[in-house]
Amino acid sequence: MALRLALFLAVIAAAAASPRCPQEANAPSFLYADPDDCTKFYMCSGGVNIPMSCPANLRFSNVNMTCAHPGSVHDTCGNPNPNPNPPTPAASTSSGSGPSSTTPNPYAAKNQCPKGPNPPPHLYADPDDCSQFFMCSNGVNILLACPSGLHFSNYRDTCVHRGSSYDECEVEQAIRKCREGSADVLPHPHICHAYFNCSKDPSRILMSNFKPFEMECRFPEVFDPSTKQCVGRRSATCDAIRKTTGHPCDYRYWWCRTRYCVPPCLRAASCIGQSDGFHAHSGGQLNRYVLCQDEYVVSIRQCPVSDIFSEDQGTCVPFNPQAQIP
Repeated sequence: MALRLALFLAVIAAAAASPRCPQEANAPSFLYADPDDCTKFYMCSGGVNIPMSCPANLRFSNVNMTCAHPGSVHDTCGNPNPNPNPPTPAASTSSGSGPSSTTPNPYAAKNQCPKGPNPPPHLYADPDDCSQFFMCSNGVNILLACPSGLHFSNYRDTCVHRGSSYDECEVEQAIRKCREGSADVLPHPHICHAYFNCSKDPSRILMSNFKPFEMECRFPEVFDPSTKQCVGRRSATCDAIRKTTGHPCDYRYWWCRTRYCVPPCLRAASCIGQSDGFHAHSGGQLNRYVLCQDEYVVSIRQCPVSDIFSEDQGTCVPFNPQAQIP
């Protein structure tokens, strides 16, 4: 947090006052495009330009004051006069769905803006809708929207692609719901084999690899939101957002918790690089084998006593210590 604040203050200190930014102490904040780079834009607050960037493959639009897809109806890149006039305190801001000075603020209950004289510029996600965020202008929160398919990141202070490593909004929503007293079991928004169990004491399950209330199915199971249980991969639906994985090392319960250790996941079964069907257990357990489909482990099985699995024959065979291990 201290590092983030230091970097933020450094950006403010390095940014020069701009003629586009009103110098009055009570002037409202607003956004406008970088005249030389359509992928960048500025937040003007207190006469200071705060540089910001759009996510990859998007450009800033002065029509809806957010990043837009190139060629869309909102894309203003290349317009010879794209920048609107700065808003005035007496009128509604052009930055988004903000209140005017003569009407009540409809988002007052969600106001997390810094208070006091000359408050610093601040952006934060809508706590109820990850596709929206608020920009603070003199202590008033102004509602803005991310482009379709993007979520606002409080850590990046910009819109990011949903499900990316920077998208923490839905995770924070699940944790907040648990802390507010819910006893529900919620699917993890991005990881198909993880979930949040609000009825569990977070102090008991909290480990360095997990967030409060966060839990994980045992490999190779995934979480089914309809039954709220861990099931086989064939019985649940994962997608490009709630991603599934075929590698045991992606299950955090398998990770090392000490500095010097061999990750247990390296001894677990895996179907990566294998064809559909039965294969020997990749962890070196001769009497166990796995059923693979689409490079995912469907099930882990065990041969009868005194048998081992033969990769060549695709079945369990009697173990002969005098013969070469198949």
